[in-house]
Amino acid sequence: MNIFKATTRLPIETFYTRHDPNDIRMGDIAQHKKKEYDASDIVILGIPQDTGVKRNKGRIGARYAPVAVRQEFYKLAAPESFKNLSLFDLGNLKNTQTLESTHNRQMKVVEQILRDGKKLIVIGGGHDITYPDFKAFSNVFSTCALLNIDTHLDVRDDKPRNSGTSYRMILDEQLLDPTCLYQIGIQPFANSSAYMQYVEDLDVTVYTLDEIRRRGVETIHSEIYKKIDCEEIFVSFDMDAVRSADAAGVSASYPKGLSVEEMIYLSHYTGRDGRARIVEIAEVNPKHDVENRTSKLGALLIWEYLYGMVSV
Repeated sequence: MNIFKATTRLPIETFYTRHDPNDIRMGDIAQHKKKEYDASDIVILGIPQDTGVKRNKGRIGARYAPVAVRQEFYKLAAPESFKNLSLFDLGNLKNTQTLESTHNRQMKVVEQILRDGKKLIVIGGGHDITYPDFKAFSNVFSTCALLNIDTHLDVRDDKPRNSGTSYRMILDEQLLDPTCLYQIGIQPFANSSAYMQYVEDLDVTVYTLDEIRRRGVETIHSEIYKKIDCEEIFVSFDMDAVRSADAAGVSASYPKGLSVEEMIYLSHYTGRDGRARIVEIAEVNPKHDVENRTSKLGALLIWEYLYGMVSV
């Protein structure tokens, strides 16, 4: 798979710089030239499409997220501890005429990146990105765990596929042992009783937002990572898990949700654990954002994941 032919290069101005050796930003340290790919350890890939969100009757606009999140991310300071990070931005996946064929292209690109020994950060796009990302992941790694930080279970039994079907497709195709799926931040008012029963019958581990409030995000995060006994983990952050006061720019917003601090904790300690091979940021919707807060949070989640990696 030629991953460079399947993706588009980013404009040089994407990589923010102050041209100040005393004020290094993420745009200064990120690599993006084709010849720099082989030496990189961590790859960023954008998926600029929201067809699955439209099919799922959500608010469209997530296709603008890869640009908006990067604009905020590359402005962030790069501390001295980041000097040994080898970060490469591959650009954005080229969309095709259908969501299904775009997913197929995405799966092949992601699989190649993983086979090249890289860790991957994916910026969606709608949450349908998880299906091709995880299918590629399961093709490369025989044992794994999947963590979904989300308000929704995303196990809709819909045809055609959409942003609410990823986890149903993963489970129906037996790409993952259901006991290795962890749904975190789920809210019962946003999921039908039939779908709650579906995951219960499969013995999927579900942590509702109310349970997180009662027991604490630190306790639950530690509990999950102690349970996981494999070396490769997949983590997906759906931004509609965050309360709308902190992240209004999503495909489906709610006043009740995780806080910024809780999301950052989860991202930071995902990095510290070191086993995550793919981290996704999904459902940022710049069209409905307020003061770029949601795009900024998406950027901070990526930064905190990297900061966690170098803080071990």
